[in-house]
Amino acid sequence: MYFGGISYGFYLWHYPLLIFYYNYFGTDTIPIQWGLLILVITFVLSVASVRLVESPIRTINLREAKGKVAAVLVALVVPVLAVYFSWDIYASQAKDNLNDDYNQQDYPGALAMEEGVEAPEGVEPILNPPGSESNLPEFYSDKDCYTDLEEEGVSHCSYGQTENPDYTVALVGGSHTGHWFPALNRLSDELNMQIDVYNKDGCRFTTDDFGGAMNESCMEWNEKVIEPLLEDPPDMVFGTATVNNMPKVPEGYIEQWEKLEGVTEVFAIRDNPRMGERIPECLETKSEEECSIEREGSLPKTPPWEITEGIPDNVTFADLSEYFCDEDTCHSVVGNVIVYRDVHHISNLYSYTLAEPLKKPLREALENLDE
Repeated sequence: MYFGGISYGFYLWHYPLLIFYYNYFGTDTIPIQWGLLILVITFVLSVASVRLVESPIRTINLREAKGKVAAVLVALVVPVLAVYFSWDIYASQAKDNLNDDYNQQDYPGALAMEEGVEAPEGVEPILNPPGSESNLPEFYSDKDCYTDLEEEGVSHCSYGQTENPDYTVALVGGSHTGHWFPALNRLSDELNMQIDVYNKDGCRFTTDDFGGAMNESCMEWNEKVIEPLLEDPPDMVFGTATVNNMPKVPEGYIEQWEKLEGVTEVFAIRDNPRMGERIPECLETKSEEECSIEREGSLPKTPPWEITEGIPDNVTFADLSEYFCDEDTCHSVVGNVIVYRDVHHISNLYSYTLAEPLKKPLREALENLDE
């Protein structure tokens, strides 16, 4: 009975706390200890709001206390408006402004994995270039451009060359697709490419829920996102080809690609390895070597699509694993750039430096469309 009395407050408070966590830590998953802490904070806020706001309002005599009612309304509305406008200002300022202003000679990032490119020693590794305040790709700063974890429907926005592009590429999937946005956006001018973002938090472009790992909202989104891709097909759909260290391409991915066969091409990029802990925090107390992991068991040496049957003809695969791992090690820092913004999402700056390695396979795939 007691919980029933605070259930509405519980409902109101839990979601803002979740969104704050996702944005602050730049992730779409919550460890159990943080989840429990959010539940405790939600409970405390629910009890406080019921005792300090809801219960007093219920006992007010409107005829005798018009002034008190007005004061309560002002007390409620002003904080809400303040939070709303503060968040709007923050979102505007947090837009990614990755550009060539940072010192690429000191911070070559992914290019340092190529022969002949060396990163200077003694340079402190960085997560973001100077002036960039957000750890998330640009489209996350506009709520209308992606779909939240529990949100229904399909949202999308266009970036890059939106006027008279030679190619339109749809970036479709969840955060492991979304973290390639800085690389694609950097290439948009050179390739005269429009980028249509169809992003859903905590989701993959799949027909399979991976044993419950994908929630009901994700599976509904997967059914709906196919419609705009078929009705107004892009030249190419860009997404992930694999999941973590799974040895084969997921069947659910293949089934989604088959729906696009004969309509549009698919550019599927191999998923990056997962690290042992949050890399930025790890590097505060440990060395780069200690924060890196062994390649064996983290990234199979054989690309999964080479041993997967039933791949449709409209799929082109790309493998940039060599920019994350050498023969033995998957690195936490490459070219003085921190590779991950957390445990398994590529940092904005590292993604940005992956543009050049990505350009060759992507350009070839796009040029094949013209043949």
